Amino acid sequence: MIYDSLFLESKDEEIQRIIATKAFKHSITQGDKYFEQNLSDEREQTYRHLKDQGYYDFKRQYIYFEVDTGQVENKAFIYKYIERPKEQKKHVRYKINEVVFRLSENSTTAHDTLDYKGIYYVNTSQKYSRKLLDSYIRIRPGEYYNLTKSEKTQQRLSELDIFKYINIKFAKVDSNLLNVTIEANPFEKYQFSIEGGVSVRVSQGNGLPGPFVDLSLKDRKLFRGFEIFEFGTRYAIQGQSSASDPGKILKSREIGVNLTVRFPKLLIPFWKNSTSILRDFSPRTKVQLGFSDIARPEYQRQNFQFIYSYEWSKYRKRFSSLSPVNISFVNTKNTTSAFDQYLDNLRDNGNNLFQSFQPSFISSILYSYTFNSRDLYGSTRQSDYLNFFIEPGGVAVTAYAGVLSNNKDSLFNVPFYQFGRIGVDYRHYKPVLEDLTLAYRTGLSLARPFGKSETLPYEKFYFSGGSNSNRAWLPRRLGPGSFSGNAEDDYRFEQPGEILIETNIELRKKLFSFIHGALFIDAGNIWTFEKDDSRLGAKFEMENLLGEIAIGSGVGLRFDLSFIILRFDVGLKVRDPARPSGDRLVPWNDKNQMVFNLGIGNPF
Repeated sequence: MIYDSLFLESKDEEIQRIIATKAFKHSITQGDKYFEQNLSDEREQTYRHLKDQGYYDFKRQYIYFEVDTGQVENKAFIYKYIERPKEQKKHVRYKINEVVFRLSENSTTAHDTLDYKGIYYVNTSQKYSRKLLDSYIRIRPGEYYNLTKSEKTQQRLSELDIFKYINIKFAKVDSNLLNVTIEANPFEKYQFSIEGGVSVRVSQGNGLPGPFVDLSLKDRKLFRGFEIFEFGTRYAIQGQSSASDPGKILKSREIGVNLTVRFPKLLIPFWKNSTSILRDFSPRTKVQLGFSDIARPEYQRQNFQFIYSYEWSKYRKRFSSLSPVNISFVNTKNTTSAFDQYLDNLRDNGNNLFQSFQPSFISSILYSYTFNSRDLYGSTRQSDYLNFFIEPGGVAVTAYAGVLSNNKDSLFNVPFYQFGRIGVDYRHYKPVLEDLTLAYRTGLSLARPFGKSETLPYEKFYFSGGSNSNRAWLPRRLGPGSFSGNAEDDYRFEQPGEILIETNIELRKKLFSFIHGALFIDAGNIWTFEKDDSRLGAKFEMENLLGEIAIGSGVGLRFDLSFIILRFDVGLKVRDPARPSGDRLVPWNDKNQMVFNLGIGNPF
């Protein structure tokens, strides 16, 4: 059955006129197949359109439909009725009379009231820029009431990360006038947070813990323009098998420091009017300086990083980010003779990993797009998450080096990389029963060097395994492909790859009080584009894809403490592509079959 015609009947002539204009987009189109959902969508579309046209009191209940399927075979004639409110001849169309923005924090001083472009600001003197606040407020005196503008005002002010909550109140002051009060309760100036976790490997009765801790300090009132300053530091240790002595367990250590300043506008150098660009998209600029130092038994690696990026979002569920400047200087020092020999052996077999441990510049341009409905509906309604990114590396620095020194291999005698990365990550959350949710994630990512670069920067490789990946494998130890040498060496070494395919399915159930349980299945692997004689089976071959998918399963507990979720997972290998073909099901008594994971938050 298909839709034939849609008729509108309303005794309110003004509403009839508004719905009949081309500005209104119907959810029912002549010739489309008949679905009940389209009627619900048409009702919602009509409701929101009228609310945006000033009808503050309008309700969904005023709209109802009659469907006539008896006139013509397989055709439906839709009659849409819009009722008038009881005891009134027509719906009232309201205009905004007065708009007041008020900080609701406690203050012992007298409240000041200042008028800026027709909006009254209360208790904001010496605290925030009224010019910037004005750019975030879409509700204006003299205009008709508009539901979408009200929602956008609340969204934009909330995205500043300055206020705990934004409450917009409407009060009728006349037969068709509304006064608007926007109450904002700001966060404290300083916020301190701490996160941590640990991965534990169980093998032949020995446990290798890998705890980490992240500390951050946020200053939300750096200046009067809603700038946010954030200082973060990370400390992590992990048990590692020595490359020179596989039976010896040594400690690796990671220290990181980040300084970040966020501005609530676009700051484009040498462009004075850049603040007006993407004004309706809530633009932000982020400037970040970072340093990390990783000390392993075989080497010490340092990374200095500078990032200049833009973020924007016109709609609440869609976010975009562009980092035109993303520069790192990486230096490896204090390598042991045994590790040097390990890299030389790989090099003799055609593996260029040694280049990733030479001093080098890493530069890239990174764009990412995110759709996320989970922040709106939480775990009680079906929701989705999608992230896409693309990252060309070395393009700008290649051009700069060519102009500066006519050398497209190095800058100031330091080599740099040319590479490309692209990836997509999709997640779906579906409530099955009360307190029972099915969570699903799948992703595909690709990376490859180009130009004169023979390998990727080590930080740009993909890895699989760990508490947020395939939980039956140690962090970054799965793969590549059907390569078996790592398993034979008791998973001593991280395994970088250029292709990542990963899928996770998890059933989450509230057990009692703050304790939740989970059953999960993880599947995936990494591969290389080209044959790697040092890691046989690493190359991606379509005909071998299914046979080289690693599968793990397990159970977990989550302790939801409101402010933090503590996670405990046990991963069991089910299918290991590193085992011989035809014998890849993992027996229960395999020495590497079980891995324990402790972490913060859900894995996805």
